Order: sequence, then structure tokens, then C-alpha cells
Amino acid sequence: MAFMKTWMHSHSIDSNKILKKPLVLAEFGKSNKDSGHNLGERDQYLRKVYESMNKFERTGGEIGGSLVWLLMVEGMDSYGDGYGIILSQHASTRGVISVQSHKMMTLSRMLLRGKHGIKVGFLKA
Repeated sequence: MAFMKTWMHSHSIDSNKILKKPLVLAEFGKSNKDSGHNLGERDQYLRKVYESMNKFERTGGEIGGSLVWLLMVEGMDSYGDGYGIILSQHASTRGVISVQSHKMMTLSRMLLRGKHGIKVGFLKA
């Protein structure tokens, strides 16, 4: 998690101050091939990443979206690299991703309604 926090911090600065573009967090995840891996650990990792994204948004940064690596459907196991998430098989992970998805969808609707002048503070962990 330390690497991810450092990566997100440096890229958030670049996106906000240098590029002046929204941050898109793509291809992040936790491998089930890591020693000591368990589902709870992966869910906690995803929560922490999403919490960091939401904090960035609450403190003035712009988030363009995120893409967890690697969502798959049943029968694709042979394509997996250890990062594959089959949502139908992992209800807890599906819940973590769903909560964040709903937060981002709500934010998107607010922006589309022209409320972007109001600082969004609902993206609480």
C-alpha cells in the first residue's frame, strides 16, 4: 500500500498542477499470487485506494475515474494473471466496487446538472 499511496500522491500533483487534467487511476489491484493473499486483504486494499481517490476529490483534485485490474467473467480463469476478479464469485469485492461506483455515479450526475461550482463533500469513506 505504501507504493500505491506514493504513486497516487505524485500523480495527483502532476494531474492537478502540471497537466491540469483529471486523474484517472487505471489498472490497480492486488494479486492472489502474493504470499499470504486473502480476499479480505484485497478488499481492504481496494477500499484504501478508493478512500485515497475520494480524499483527493474532497481536497480540490479532480478524478476522471478508476479501473480496477482485472474484472473477468466466469470461464475466463485461464486469462488471469493473479489479479482477476470474478464478481459473481466474490460478493465482498463486488460490494466494495459497487459502493465506489455509486459514489462516482452520484458525482457525475451532480456535475451534469451544473452543480460543479459546489465543492463535493459527500465522497466520504
